[in-house]
Amino acid sequence: MKRKLPFILKTIVLVFVVSCSTIAQVKRTNEDLIKLVDKNLSSPIEKSVNENGDVFLQRNMNDFLSNTDRNRQAEIKKQNQSIKLQGVVIEYDHGGEDHAHLADVLNRPHPSVATTEKYINDAATEFKVPAIILKAAAQVQSNWAQTGPSFYGSYGMMGLIESDNIKQITLAESLTNASAHDIKNQAKANIRAAAALLAYYQKGKPASANLADWFEATRDLTGLSNEEMKTSLATSFYNVIKNGSKTVSLWREIIQIDAEPITIPEYKIAPKRKTESVQNVASSTTDYPTALNRMTTCNFGAGRNGYGIDYYFVHYMATGTYAGAISWFSDCTRTSPSSAHYAIRNSDGEISQVVREGDRAYSQGVTGFPQWNGAGISTEHEVLATNLAMWDSEPMLVAAANLAIDVCNRNNIPRLRRGINGDRGIYGHSDVRATDCPNLTATRWTNLLNRIAGGIVIPSVSLPTLHYITGTAGSNVVNAAWKANTEPNLKGYRLYYALDDEFTGWALAADESTLTATTTSVSLNPNQFLVAPTTNAVHFKLTAVVTNDIHPDVESAPSDVYSRTVNVTTGPRVLIVDGFDRVTDYKSRSHNFAAIYFETLRDNATLRINSAADEMIDAGTILLSDYDMVLWFSGDESGTDKIFNGTNKAKVKAFLDNGGKLLITGSEIAYNLNRPAATEYDIPFLNNYLKATYVSDGATSDTPVSGVIGSPFEGLTLNLGVNYLATYPDNISPFGTATAILKYNNPLIRFGGIAYKGTFGSGTTPGGIIYLGFPLETASQEQITTFMAKALTYFDVTLPITLLNYNVTLQNTGVVDLQWQTASETDNKEFIISQSVDGQQFNVIGKVLSFGNTTTGNNYVFYDKRPANGINYYRLEQQDFNGKITDLGVRVVNVSLTDNEVKIYPNPTQDIINVEFVAGLYHQIQLIDSNGKILKQILLDSSLTQTTISLNNIASGIYLLRLNGNIPLVKRIVKN
Repeated sequence: MKRKLPFILKTIVLVFVVSCSTIAQVKRTNEDLIKLVDKNLSSPIEKSVNENGDVFLQRNMNDFLSNTDRNRQAEIKKQNQSIKLQGVVIEYDHGGEDHAHLADVLNRPHPSVATTEKYINDAATEFKVPAIILKAAAQVQSNWAQTGPSFYGSYGMMGLIESDNIKQITLAESLTNASAHDIKNQAKANIRAAAALLAYYQKGKPASANLADWFEATRDLTGLSNEEMKTSLATSFYNVIKNGSKTVSLWREIIQIDAEPITIPEYKIAPKRKTESVQNVASSTTDYPTALNRMTTCNFGAGRNGYGIDYYFVHYMATGTYAGAISWFSDCTRTSPSSAHYAIRNSDGEISQVVREGDRAYSQGVTGFPQWNGAGISTEHEVLATNLAMWDSEPMLVAAANLAIDVCNRNNIPRLRRGINGDRGIYGHSDVRATDCPNLTATRWTNLLNRIAGGIVIPSVSLPTLHYITGTAGSNVVNAAWKANTEPNLKGYRLYYALDDEFTGWALAADESTLTATTTSVSLNPNQFLVAPTTNAVHFKLTAVVTNDIHPDVESAPSDVYSRTVNVTTGPRVLIVDGFDRVTDYKSRSHNFAAIYFETLRDNATLRINSAADEMIDAGTILLSDYDMVLWFSGDESGTDKIFNGTNKAKVKAFLDNGGKLLITGSEIAYNLNRPAATEYDIPFLNNYLKATYVSDGATSDTPVSGVIGSPFEGLTLNLGVNYLATYPDNISPFGTATAILKYNNPLIRFGGIAYKGTFGSGTTPGGIIYLGFPLETASQEQITTFMAKALTYFDVTLPITLLNYNVTLQNTGVVDLQWQTASETDNKEFIISQSVDGQQFNVIGKVLSFGNTTTGNNYVFYDKRPANGINYYRLEQQDFNGKITDLGVRVVNVSLTDNEVKIYPNPTQDIINVEFVAGLYHQIQLIDSNGKILKQILLDSSLTQTTISLNNIASGIYLLRLNGNIPLVKRIVKN
């Protein structure tokens, strides 16, 4: 399992990308809308009429589309030409090329609103699809204008996509017999193509008058590859239908869609466990606190390429949508990477973060100028060049200014337009590339810059500091405490929880209505959570909330993530102590290292685990004496942020004197304890309790660390610096009877880890210590888990098995596949698999015999061929030969076994019935009459995905079609 860990640097780029939604548009009269056009365009409109009565309008758009600072463009072009372009890195972007096509496309004759409506109605009739869906889609995608291509390859009035891996126009060619050229360039062909595609996507489903039945096909019509964004864009189409819309075209015509009653279907995409390579970031934390996390796993450059953050760029799309942009940025299958750090939705100002600020978004594609991406942050704002009402969307502008202020303030970027290239400040697209920015007038520039420079001010709010997250033994109560924030306008706090180890779905346990400004601790049962958990919640984080006058409240960035076990009544008591204070090599303001250590401990043994900050040890709030084992991590400490003061040294001594077991990890612990001025106290502590002596500073090149031959850690490898640089690791040697267990990759044979078991000081009860002179959390989580298994074994905290992984997945056959892998097994009799639909009541559904004893481990698999439809919980337990049962964890999978897996058409029918299904899901089809008699029985090969059944000799009437398989399905058919 690969963990997403945070790494933050700062850079700025602002970009405009707008989607069309009536929510964002101020309700204007027809007269107001006409004035809006006349304010922006003055060229005369020419009207022509074809022989068939189709009306076309044409006007010169050159001035409208070139409404930018020509002097700046000329300056940029001159600067670009003066620089040699040899030996440079080319980083793609998404702007410029689509802008260049706008003049060519919009200067052509365009069908009038009445003619466009005729095209839509004719296409809807021809392909038997709802005209209102086509009208709404055209309004959102283009405001009824034939445009394109967008930067992600959407064309025409309907925004049909043709790209490397999305071939809507190619498919539409075969469905309509129109050429790709005509579909891209002619409104009528583009609309017919969309209608044909909508009918194709609806194939096998009822041609219902209920628009809710068309939502799935509408999702497919968007052409987006990102499932969440498909739903988002389809929902915006349906919102236009539900709320109605009134806009104006660039040719001074009113486009009106009357509202229709409609229920927008809820369409939820089950989160997928991510196993691919991801950004080096905290999985659910954004750099801008109120942004939604829609981080892409591709299409960005890791790190800043040696540049600082100097520029804040202002871009916009002109064609395309917010959802389309995010989907394109997250598409890892294409060959030309492009992205932006942020995207802002036009309708409500929603902000999504796509690329971590510490990495390079590919937004400034100027060949030979890698500094533009290296030193900038980009934000896409959703606007259409063809929908003038979108340019002055107040929600978008408020969100844009707030984001710009936050990013500029954090990075000391002047909140002013740059003077000449190279100056730190705010840039537009034409400041970097000599391309026109349609309709980004001087007035609009001034409005935006005024808002950023001195408009709405975002009050600063510090991220809160968690003191501890603990559990009450044998219950699922969470106890949380934190340091009080000091903002005078503090409103309170929000406590979030996550159910999964990937931290993909944070939900609210409590908010400022309960956690007021004077509250610094809380104990909650899950039934008190604001959002009820579906299973046990173990991971928690905290944010602070401040008021902002008449503006919306402001929420801080989140705290560190802390974790605790739930409903565990047996096993050693373990405390994770977070002493990580310094952020020199690790740049983020918060981390989830305590949660990662929690997972590696929990996955290796039955333990009762809590998490706390080291300050709680000093204060005596959390007692080490309450625990059998302590894992204390300090990161990359320094002389200033040293880990041990007099108070906690005394507490650690007492803990070890009384038989405690301590695992401590971090850089420069020995270096600081070895200071000459502290000989009387620190060096004896280092020697007699950490059982080590300081040798020298190490280097980042000393990785990997490996287990010493002959030690219990032989065969172990730890690659340091995976999550952040492990600078200045301590070279240490064992003191007294301690032994070296880990060595650095250094020809001088330098040791990075020691271990000792026995008595400490004046104590008579044997304890133990494992001391690592480097930050263990810089290694991958898989390697930390392997290390932890050996560490627990050394401390005599063992399970009959060491579990490496346990995964549950749904196969396309409807079968749930459970797989797990062990590293070793001792007296292991069998595994027990139980299933539940509520996460509370489990029923045993199978057992798998084990191999008994092994030091190399084994792979296991179990198939649940009859899962429940919906959420399924699978608990894996291990039973040893003396009957003891150990819980190895619960995994969750969403099993969607609906009628959508089978398409039956035509229905009603006269002669044949076609059946489409997932290969291997069904093995037999039976045709059954109303008396239950089987009239036909067809065996299905596992490779088949469709079959045709003849009904020529069957009387008219109602029949049942039964598909037999893992989950039998019965469908009703009618023969006329």
